[in-house]
Amino acid sequence: MKTKHFFLSILFALTGFSLSAQNGLHFDGINDHIQTTYGGVLGSANRTFEAWVYLDAAPTSNKCILDYGTNSAGSRNTFMISGNGQVSFIAGGTNGNLTSANNVITIGQWAHVAFVLENGIGYVYLNGTQITTGNLSAVNTPSFGDNLKIGQRVSGGSIPFDGKIDEVRVWNTARTQQEISSHMNVELCGAPQGLVAYFKLNEGTAGGNNSTITTATNEVSSYNGTLNNFDLTGTTSNWVTGKTLGLGSVINNMTINECTGFSITVGPNTYNSTGIYSDTLFGGSIEGCDSIINLDLTVATISNYTQTVTLCPGESLTVGSNTYTTAGNYIDTLFGASPAGCDSIVATDLSYTTPYDETFTVYGCNNYYWDVNGETYTSSGTHTEVFQDINGCDSTITIDLNVVPLTNTVSMNEHGVLKADRSNISYQWIDCDTEMEIPGATNQEFEPTYNGSFKVVLDNGDCTDTSICLTIDNVSVKTYDNNAFSIYPNPSNGSFKVEFNSAFTGDINVTDVSGKQIFNVELKDDKFTNFNLKKLEKGIYFINIIYDSGVISSKKIIIK
Repeated sequence: MKTKHFFLSILFALTGFSLSAQNGLHFDGINDHIQTTYGGVLGSANRTFEAWVYLDAAPTSNKCILDYGTNSAGSRNTFMISGNGQVSFIAGGTNGNLTSANNVITIGQWAHVAFVLENGIGYVYLNGTQITTGNLSAVNTPSFGDNLKIGQRVSGGSIPFDGKIDEVRVWNTARTQQEISSHMNVELCGAPQGLVAYFKLNEGTAGGNNSTITTATNEVSSYNGTLNNFDLTGTTSNWVTGKTLGLGSVINNMTINECTGFSITVGPNTYNSTGIYSDTLFGGSIEGCDSIINLDLTVATISNYTQTVTLCPGESLTVGSNTYTTAGNYIDTLFGASPAGCDSIVATDLSYTTPYDETFTVYGCNNYYWDVNGETYTSSGTHTEVFQDINGCDSTITIDLNVVPLTNTVSMNEHGVLKADRSNISYQWIDCDTEMEIPGATNQEFEPTYNGSFKVVLDNGDCTDTSICLTIDNVSVKTYDNNAFSIYPNPSNGSFKVEFNSAFTGDINVTDVSGKQIFNVELKDDKFTNFNLKKLEKGIYFINIIYDSGVISSKKIIIK
C-alpha cells in the first residue's frame, strides 16, 4: 500500500491568527536605507506596494518608504509620505504622480499604507481603505536603474525616511481592497502567488547591539537587502520593536486523485477512501504558522480487463511493454493506464487461427464449375484461390483438376438391341417415359422387352454422363386388341383394377421388365378383377392377358 505524509503547504489563504511581537527597522532620516538586489516590477505592469510605517513627529519633508527605477519622468516608483502628511506615489511627469489629502497620517501610531497600479490607474490605501485614485498611464519602469531601495529614493535626489518601517511587500499583481485589508494585520506564511519581494524586517534584537545583523531577508526569493549607515545599537537607527501582527495560517486546498491502495496522512489522521477532509496542523508551516489542509480525495479502483484475441499466423499482440507471438493466457499490469490514472490489469486469452491450406483432387465431365471463384474450366490443371476466413486471415484452396471427356452416344442394331459406344465403364439404362431405372439393365447392351424410349447413364467412377433417348417400337409380341381391357389407376401405388369390355375367361399375370412373373390370377367369365400389389418395388411392370387361344395382350403399368 502506498502511503503519503503531508506536512507542508505552499498554497495560501490567510485566516485566523494568534498575536505575536515582531521587529521593525528605525531609519534616522539622514542616510539610513536598505539596498536590495531585486529589480522590481517593470514596464507598465500591474503592481502593489505595502508597508507599515510609524512617524515619531510631524513630517517637515518628504520621507521615502521604497523606490526603484531611474530619475526620469514615468521611470521611478517613489512610494512616500510627503511633508504635508500625504501618502504619495511619484513616477514623474504628466500622469505619473498620485497624492492623497494632507495630514492623513496620525503621528505616533503605526499606519498601513499601500499603493496599487492596475491597468494604468493608481490607487492609494490607508489602513485598508482607499484614500485616492488617479491616472498613472505614464508609468513605464525601465529594466535598468536602481534596484529596490527601502527608506530612500533612487539616485537623483535624497528623501530619507525618518521613523519606523515594517512588513515591506511587493506584488506583481494588483491587489484588491479586500485582499489588502484581510492580510495587512498578519505576517504572511509561505509564498503567496504574486508576492515577489517580502521583507518582514524581524532580524536582530530590538534596541540591542546588532552590529553584525546587516542583512534584511527577502522571504520569497534570494534578492535580499543590505543595511547601509545604520548605527545598529540603541532605540534609533537600529532594529526595534515593530508592528504587532497576527501569525497567519496557511490554507492548502488539495485535490488528489489516487488509486486503491493509496493513503494520505495529514497530521494524526490517515485517509484512504474518497471524501472531503479538513485538518489543522498547529504551527505546521516552516514559519510556525498553522496549516489548514482542505483535502478533496478521490480513490479510484484498479481497472481489470479481460480480452480474448484471435490472431492470424505471423501476427503479434502488444500489451503494455510486452509483445506476444504464441498462443497462451497472459496477465499484464499497465501502470496508470486507466482513465482515472490507476493501474489497469489486463488478462489476455490469445489464440492463433489454423490456416486453411488444402488441396483437393476433383474431376469434371467435359468441364468443371468451381463455386469458390465462379469459374468454369474445360481442361485439366491446378488452380489456387486465396481468401480471408471469418477472422480475416488468409486461407488457401487448391484444386488438382482432371477434366474427363465423357461423350455418350447410343446405337441400335437391326434386332432392336441398344448399345452404348463407351466400353469398360458402368451402365444404367433408364425408361425415358418414367425416368426410372430398369432393373438389371446394367450392361453395355440393352434389349428392351417392350416398346418405349430408353437412355443410358455412363459412370466412369469420377463422373457421369447421360445419353439421348432412343425410341423402340418393334418389340415382337403376339397381341390381341389392347382396347379390350383397361387398367386404372395408372400409375398406381400397387392397388389397381383390370376391367374388360366383356366377360373374360383366361389368365392374367404380372411380370417385370425382364419378363419375370410376379403374380398370376385366373378369371372365368369375369369383366374385372382387383390387384393389391403394394409390396412391389417402384418401377415398370406389365399386365399380360392370356387368352385360351394363346394370344397375349400386354399393357404397361407404373408402380410409384
